[in-house]
Amino acid sequence: MASMDTAPRTGEKIEALFDGEWMEVYWGHTDDGSPYGTEGWGQVDGGYLIDTHPAREIEAWRPLNAVSYGEPSGVYGHRRRQPIVVLGLGFGDEAKGSTVDYLSATVPDAAAVVRWSGGANAAHNVRHGGRHHTFRQFGSGTFLGIPTYISDGVVVNLEMLMEEATALEAQGVADPISLVTLHSNALVTTPIHIALNRAREILRGSGRHGSCGLGIGETVVHSNAERSGLDYHDTVGNFTIEGKTAGGRGVLTLEMLAAVEGDSLEEIVTVLKFQENYAELLIEQARLKVPELSAELDYGSLEHMAEELIAVAKSFEIVSSMEFDREILETMARGTVIFEGSQGLLLDEYWGFHPHTTWSNLVPLAIFEWLRDFGHQPYVLGLTRSFTTRHGAGPLPSTAHGALDESELPEDDNSWGRWQGEFRNAPLDLPLLSYSKHILLESGIDLDGISVSHLDAFEGENLAPVVTSYGGRKDPSQSWNFKSDGAELWARTDSDVFLAERVIGQGAELKHYSAEELPLRIAEALGAPVVITADGPARLDRKIYIPSEEGN
Repeated sequence: MASMDTAPRTGEKIEALFDGEWMEVYWGHTDDGSPYGTEGWGQVDGGYLIDTHPAREIEAWRPLNAVSYGEPSGVYGHRRRQPIVVLGLGFGDEAKGSTVDYLSATVPDAAAVVRWSGGANAAHNVRHGGRHHTFRQFGSGTFLGIPTYISDGVVVNLEMLMEEATALEAQGVADPISLVTLHSNALVTTPIHIALNRAREILRGSGRHGSCGLGIGETVVHSNAERSGLDYHDTVGNFTIEGKTAGGRGVLTLEMLAAVEGDSLEEIVTVLKFQENYAELLIEQARLKVPELSAELDYGSLEHMAEELIAVAKSFEIVSSMEFDREILETMARGTVIFEGSQGLLLDEYWGFHPHTTWSNLVPLAIFEWLRDFGHQPYVLGLTRSFTTRHGAGPLPSTAHGALDESELPEDDNSWGRWQGEFRNAPLDLPLLSYSKHILLESGIDLDGISVSHLDAFEGENLAPVVTSYGGRKDPSQSWNFKSDGAELWARTDSDVFLAERVIGQGAELKHYSAEELPLRIAEALGAPVVITADGPARLDRKIYIPSEEGN
């Protein structure tokens, strides 16, 4: 660390560092007892030192070097202390929860789980021994006492977070609330957003988008509308704003709840009133259209809502952006941090089949940039089942190509839901998996390993039907139009029309593989090794898969 006498000042050139390189910096004139003052982050731009507080002089600095990882962890290609990013390669339900639980139990230095996208719509099931829990916002390593960090990319449902803590305590987790740290900038979903979400789905009738009905998309849309200055009848994505935002401040963050002093509710009630004004027209229209679902649209009094939100928020540790980053970086210095994704890449808000997409960016580009800024090269683990699934509305191309006897498929956790609809199965679609890899490659991210679950669906003579290509193309990755400009990228067009006219109409090549051969074919199609396999839902049904030289 440079001394206060020799440290460069803001704006001075640093010959030894490269553009974009980060360093810890310290500002003076504080009373926190530090000899250097308040700690933060600075960066080099054009060879000159900059920082986030240009009015303050930097009094000391320390360059951040590339991280050196430890011994192999047991997972093929992964080393201890190397962050793991877990991604679903399909439409969700790829066994993310049980995989993160298995990694937490198997990687010797597993130290924390970071939830970085989605919200309470996640349903990550973990089974071990006699315990079973559906993880929604807690990280899926919680049964093992692994701490959870909930980032500002997650839309937080505080009521469900507290309910989950209570359920985990009943399962034998000691003081689960103490295991969670929340980012202060995270948006908060309220019962008003949930009612608005359900109202919009009711009014869509048979054209539903497949929402979970938990208000996550509405929370993001509301925030985007206010931030962009949009108002009544403007559009955000494929949503039309049906209420007033002008002059309002209806977006709620964890920081606002944590800042409430004493028993004062006024500021939070004011925010909730803006939310109510924003949502009431659409909710009333839905009540009139389907009166029997009116109870699903109730959210109670604003005062009671404010009391509950404040009380729950103050039960958890909520930290600033700088402190959140610092804690994760310190944790990565001593162990492996697992970044647990939500949903699947084929539901990504930019790359998925519109309009049946989520309001989350499921490509971890921001995480990658952040990790790489601090010298880390994350290990990317992509997940797939042995067959394709989709919960709710939206295209499922391989449905038309080969039959699956659903009565024989293992499914313990998904069924019909009022808002999502049916849970659907189809043959594994290698071109779609290749498209998911293409999504990552377009963002400068490659797969390091693959986990294949539900291999118990195909045992003995029961072979897995697999769509290997469309339109006579031999390479699965060439079955889709991968031109990178927005006008040509197929997922950004009307996906139903495209699939009907350009894909399903072209026909598919369907092959059948045994449970032993299927991982080899998946690895071959994606150009990455299968490193974990599962032939059941529990932790003990998973195992490390050692890649063979043939096709993997």
